[in-house]
Amino acid sequence: MLQVQSLTHYYKKDKAVLRDINLNLSQGIVGLLGKNGAGKSSLMNILATLQKPTQGEVLWKGESIIRKPQHLRQELGYLPQYFGVYDELTTIEFLSYISDLKQLDTKTSRSRIDTLLESLNLTHVAHFPLSSYSGGMRQRVGIAQALLNNPALLIVDEPTVGLDPEERNQFKNMLAELAADRLILLSTHIVSDIESIADSIAIMNHGQLNWFDSADALKRAAQHQVWELQVSTNRYAELKSTQTVAHAERNELGYLLKIVSGDQPDENARAVVPTLEDAYLAVNRAAQETLA
Repeated sequence: MLQVQSLTHYYKKDKAVLRDINLNLSQGIVGLLGKNGAGKSSLMNILATLQKPTQGEVLWKGESIIRKPQHLRQELGYLPQYFGVYDELTTIEFLSYISDLKQLDTKTSRSRIDTLLESLNLTHVAHFPLSSYSGGMRQRVGIAQALLNNPALLIVDEPTVGLDPEERNQFKNMLAELAADRLILLSTHIVSDIESIADSIAIMNHGQLNWFDSADALKRAAQHQVWELQVSTNRYAELKSTQTVAHAERNELGYLLKIVSGDQPDENARAVVPTLEDAYLAVNRAAQETLA
């Protein structure tokens, strides 16, 4: 459905924010992971037809979205990281306005708005002005506007920011249901947001794509790179500066550490089964070592 070919983008002549990105994506959920500044938002902006790349091509169902952005926009839903609303409008007024921009007919618009308000738990505040909404409620409105046209490609950038744990769980369940017949690209730096729902994982670091495969394959690749080690408080202070410490749990003996390392960090360290977050840290560690 979506092909990214040799995509490179510069903000300045000597500052590449994307470097030779290649991806072939079909339906399902793709989790895009990376630190702040890794290039995720730049890639999202190009895929959402908001920005043209310096080099490369992006095809949607075989057609260039760089030369013909409207070809994708009719089937695109997009929630940017920073989503603004018109404070004086109610949710229904705002979503009706977005429906007009997306050229939905009146009957379809009303039906979609009612369905989304219900599924996102916004029906009871639908006639309140958006100025009265909390950050989490505004985020849910942003999710609703992205889904209005029932898009074949849904791009969401840090979608769970401002949501409480229950809202985050509801949103993940919704995405899992939606992914049955469309492509969803979900960018986040919170690994737990995608651990249970992503069909594949793409990891970016310094504008490059360092990994693209299934979550299970990522965890398999990190086998024998995650270690558990009990240390004293003083030893912990030493290891923090020399090792990638994924987790530290304080106890009566000092700290129980989980360390991501290609080599056994200590003769007393024992290998443990990696989580998706451990595996993500392992990929980033390897990328940093390559750059060094």
